[in-house]
Amino acid sequence: MAVGSVDYIIIGAGSSGCALAHRLATSTIASVLLIEAGPGVLPHMVRDASSWPLMLKSEYDWQYRTVRQKHSADREFDWPRGRIVGGCSAMNGMVYLRGAPSDYDEWEQQGCRGWGYQNVLKEFRSLESYHPGGSKYRGDSGPLHPRKIATQHPLSSAMIEAALECGHRLNPDFNAVAIEGVGWNDLMIKDGRRVDLGTALIDPLRIRDNFSVLTDAVVTRLLFDRAGTRVRGIEHEYGGQLATILADQEVIVCAGALDSPRLLMLSGIGPAAELEKLGIDVVADVPGVGKNLHDHLLIGVVYEAKVPIAPINVNVTEACLFARSDPRSTQCDVEISFVHEPMFSPGFNPPSNSYSIIPGIVKPQSRGSITLASSDPASPAILDPNYLHDEADLRCLLRGIEMSREIGMADALSEWRLREVVPGPRTADKETLEQFVRSSVCTWFHPVGTCKMGIGSDSVVDPELRVRGVEGLRVADASVMPSIVSANTNAASIMIGWRGAGLILGRHESD
Repeated sequence: MAVGSVDYIIIGAGSSGCALAHRLATSTIASVLLIEAGPGVLPHMVRDASSWPLMLKSEYDWQYRTVRQKHSADREFDWPRGRIVGGCSAMNGMVYLRGAPSDYDEWEQQGCRGWGYQNVLKEFRSLESYHPGGSKYRGDSGPLHPRKIATQHPLSSAMIEAALECGHRLNPDFNAVAIEGVGWNDLMIKDGRRVDLGTALIDPLRIRDNFSVLTDAVVTRLLFDRAGTRVRGIEHEYGGQLATILADQEVIVCAGALDSPRLLMLSGIGPAAELEKLGIDVVADVPGVGKNLHDHLLIGVVYEAKVPIAPINVNVTEACLFARSDPRSTQCDVEISFVHEPMFSPGFNPPSNSYSIIPGIVKPQSRGSITLASSDPASPAILDPNYLHDEADLRCLLRGIEMSREIGMADALSEWRLREVVPGPRTADKETLEQFVRSSVCTWFHPVGTCKMGIGSDSVVDPELRVRGVEGLRVADASVMPSIVSANTNAASIMIGWRGAGLILGRHESD
């Protein structure tokens, strides 16, 4: 059953999809439809910045799970993904970090022309109304309002002092000229409330005649013209029935690093041999679809406090450190987050009055894949990030733990510290510590890369975000990152959607 047509269809109302829809709908009179599998009405816990854990494993979470990870003690990992207008921005930790300038210059060096730091900096600035004001690196008239927390927790201040004591430098703004150093995070929190992208970018569009949003609708496949070379629309399930919507201009997939490649493969775009085995008619043989999957990893170093820790303000992590595991390196590859409670310590039962120093790797070398288990759109995909396959990731985590312990034992934390409880004093030797990492390492929930942008044979989209082998189709979300950014991925995902709209419109902030 066809239900009409629009100029542009955007699949997925996550961070990228919301940013793309906002810029596209406000910059043109063309009709824009945003389609989302989850509900459109936000529960109260979305706006409450401290209630994000309640969103996990709820009806607003896709509740994905990886296959067992051979190099991580044969464990499966939960991968929460937002299933709501706003996507993961409605359930994440609200940290707004762009990554390092060198991340984007690397993209351009890999063939992603127009995605170097100076190009994307203009996009970030056009997105922001930064508090306390704009600058060469920060915007002052955009729709988003990242800011540092007004009331800082004294334990966070002590952790920053501990890092300075260990020789790290103070960084007043991670989103300015360099990321290295210790300091306060920018947060997507305003007046104590979460600023999700649905509220910030989609709600203002609802009064526009050229914009509509369809929720509780699961896209099952893309539709092609008779020649099989151009995407003409989508098939979706709504209210228990299948329906189709046609796109007069383009379809833009913003379903995220897990579901964007899955939809492409279900529609016949992907590795031909894999699709043929499942009985899927091949429209375009694009081997890179679903490959290049990678993610940030982290692990908790937990200390029991000798004084009561006051409740957190509004966010689980107000401050962090970016550092190099090897002083000879030119890039930061470790992010250490400071948290006021015991976190990311599976297999342990630390006391409740504890705090965590959490090292993570931000330049992972291991690569995994997403593959289809079936041609049935209702069947979950096979998610295999291949964690710790590359020994370099293990070595970096071990160095991150060492750095975290140095900070944890600094004099600046002496008034707070009672004892280290995770991994504990029994993990002093290398073999025991390696075993601890493999059995306790966690994910930061930042999967990327499965529709890689580039110009090589392994790329899925070109630098204009157009899918290889077909017309009328783009992907604009975290899946297009050729390599992950050196920080939390939400800000970069927003920028990708924002820039994607500019590319569609034929104008972008690099002009």
